[in-house]
Amino acid sequence: MNELIIITGANKGLGYQLYKTVLSSCPKSTVLSLSRKISDDQKQLIDDPKNKRFKYIFHDFNIDSYDEKIIEIDILLKKFKKIVFINNAASIKPLGVIGKLDNKTIADSINVNCIFSMYFINYLVSKQKGKELTIVHIATGASNRPIVGWAIYSSTKAMVQMFINNLILESTGNEKIKIFSIDPGVVDTDMQSEIRGNKDKGAILTTRAFKKLYKDKQLIKPEIAAYEILKKSELI
Repeated sequence: MNELIIITGANKGLGYQLYKTVLSSCPKSTVLSLSRKISDDQKQLIDDPKNKRFKYIFHDFNIDSYDEKIIEIDILLKKFKKIVFINNAASIKPLGVIGKLDNKTIADSINVNCIFSMYFINYLVSKQKGKELTIVHIATGASNRPIVGWAIYSSTKAMVQMFINNLILESTGNEKIKIFSIDPGVVDTDMQSEIRGNKDKGAILTTRAFKKLYKDKQLIKPEIAAYEILKKSELI
């Protein structure tokens, strides 16, 4: 299968494990990482003239540069018969109660968690035509309920979840499009470290709850979560 798997935030955490699992378990797939940074092993692949399975496009998820990045991506998409988008990148910031949040950080998180996701999914669907298209949205339980200190994260993830729900409804009968919304659970990533390190006194109960999950070793290893996501989305 001539397949391109696009992963946002593939340089660390769950996204990095998704990238590694695809390369090891999907031998006919090429990975495109859209992220702000690149890991050391990914840089080595990019520098390797024999590399044909990993590509990287810098993206800071700033909407002002969106059109410029799409031109690069559009050229690449034409080479593949099947496109997979794993909507992974997300920001938990700003952590804190409403009234104490930084407006610039709010805007940055809305761009990463929400606006880019909807822009890019809309673009991929518009380009689908005869191609096979799979959308894998990394969901969260936080989109279903309010959590003290997580107002922006919960709100933005809830908005994208409703967008995905609409896409599922609108794609009924189109056998070329598959959509998956998968909640991997509480995964042991840098995001969890940020949550445990939150100093906002208004969110102390939330912080304590996640510290307890970590102490009790209840966090899911990212490599396990990545494998389960790819399995549930019928990619391996």
